Amino acid sequence: MLAPFVLLLVAAGACPTRLGPAPLTTAEAEARADAIASLIAAEHAAHQRWQVAWAAGMGAAMVGQTGWADLSPDEGRRAVLVVGVAKATVALVSVLTYSYAAPALAPIEAADACRELAAAEAALLALADDQAAATAWWRQGGGALLNVAGALFVGFAYGEWLWGTIAAVIGLAVGQAILRSAPTGAAEAVQQLRDGAPLGRRDARVLDRLSLTPLGVGFAWAF
Repeated sequence: MLAPFVLLLVAAGACPTRLGPAPLTTAEAEARADAIASLIAAEHAAHQRWQVAWAAGMGAAMVGQTGWADLSPDEGRRAVLVVGVAKATVALVSVLTYSYAAPALAPIEAADACRELAAAEAALLALADDQAAATAWWRQGGGALLNVAGALFVGFAYGEWLWGTIAAVIGLAVGQAILRSAPTGAAEAVQQLRDGAPLGRRDARVLDRLSLTPLGVGFAWAF
């Protein structure tokens, strides 16, 4: 039923949009499609840097705790550290396997601003869905369950309730930092466009990433 309306808009030199209160002119459609393509490319690059940064952090945590466990004379403390290595391994695998289903936007050959805009907006919406999965309830719940299980194991098996609890709290904090420092620019852009605002710059989010990364300033460069 919308087809006649869309054809009328195109004939009148206007392009319908899924992300905005009103149709766009041909020039506006071209500009928005180009801006979206640039943003999608930047988000894919940010995602790769996020993976590298946290993979390096989790790898360092695995190596450090393994070495510490080898040197510790206390069996209970060694158990806490071994559990820490296991949790860091799970986090490393989770980071490396979290990828975007939506590919980077491929350029459209035909000089059709309306088609280019439609493809760009569809790609942006798909990427926003991918990014929303970073903080999905099952990721949040899985991280919490893993840390609680680790604390209960070293508590019941070795009596290390204090250190097990401390390790669980640290693990929960790091897990939240990993999930919440994942790029979210596509979702933010979708909301901006739906509100009728132009696509904004992402630079202001660096300080937010710093506050969400307890392992140090070194991870902030990725975001």
